[in-house]
Amino acid sequence: MATLDAQRTHAANLDIQILALERSLTALRAQRTMVQERLNSYIYPVLTLPNEIVSEIFIRFVPVYPERPSRDGIHSPNNLTHICRKWRDIALATPDLWRAMRLSIGYSSDIYLSRQLQELDAWLSRSRSCPFSFEVHSTFNSSKGAFIFSPARTARWEQLKASFNTRRSFILETPMPLLRHLDLSFGYIPPPHRLWGGSSAAFGRPQ
Repeated sequence: MATLDAQRTHAANLDIQILALERSLTALRAQRTMVQERLNSYIYPVLTLPNEIVSEIFIRFVPVYPERPSRDGIHSPNNLTHICRKWRDIALATPDLWRAMRLSIGYSSDIYLSRQLQELDAWLSRSRSCPFSFEVHSTFNSSKGAFIFSPARTARWEQLKASFNTRRSFILETPMPLLRHLDLSFGYIPPPHRLWGGSSAAFGRPQ
């Protein structure tokens, strides 16, 4: 009986300790809630800057035009859209952030190429009416790159740098009315060594 009484006493003591700990936890959770509410109400000074100033700061984050950031590199404007909602809205509403882009196209699947084209179209849309600087490097021997050079995409291209393994006539057959600078390189051009055989009227005259 003495053993049973001792066990009952021990159990009762444990219940008392558990109750005390639960009360402590309740108090700590209440304190934690208060601290979190204060943190949530804090406005970081940088978030009080006018949108116009933030936009100017963002423009200095990306390479100076016409230099082109890669779509997913360290200086890509995409990075500015992942900080907070306000910065995302400002970045998406700043056309100068999206007026230059560099793409590399390797032996990728059609799905991956489609995603790259969607990204290019998104940047073109966000850049609105700004002249566009574009750079593309391709390492495959197919005509997939022709999908990039559609008149709807090239209409505002002011600067173009492109490199392909072999000659790609579609580059020089696509209208580019705003083109001012063209930099082409090919890994191999079969004889006769001509970049294109037709008229260059589609380009107009580079300024």
